[in-house]
Amino acid sequence: MNPTLVEAIGWAGAVAILGSYGALSLKKIKSDSYAYQNANIAGGAFLTIYSFAKSAFASMFVNAIWVFIGLYAIYAIRKSQKPPRELEAPPNA
Repeated sequence: MNPTLVEAIGWAGAVAILGSYGALSLKKIKSDSYAYQNANIAGGAFLTIYSFAKSAFASMFVNAIWVFIGLYAIYAIRKSQKPPRELEAPPNA
C-alpha cells in the first residue's frame, strides 16, 4: 500500500476519534448521537487499517474492538428509539 495513503488514513482516524471525543467533552454532541458513534467507527476503522499496515497488531486489535463497540452502540441507539406513531400497533379496543 502507498506509504503516503497509509499515513493519510492514520491521520484521518486520529482526527476523527480525537475530534469526536473533544466535541463530547465540550458538550457539543452526546455519546448516544449518531455523529459521535459514526466518527468513532470511522476513526477506529482507519486506525485499524493504519495499524495493520504498520504491523502494530496490538493497536490494530484495540481499534478493531473500538469499531465493534461503536457498531453495538448504534444498534442500541436504534433499538431504544420509539417507532413513528404511524408504525405503532393500534391500541386494543
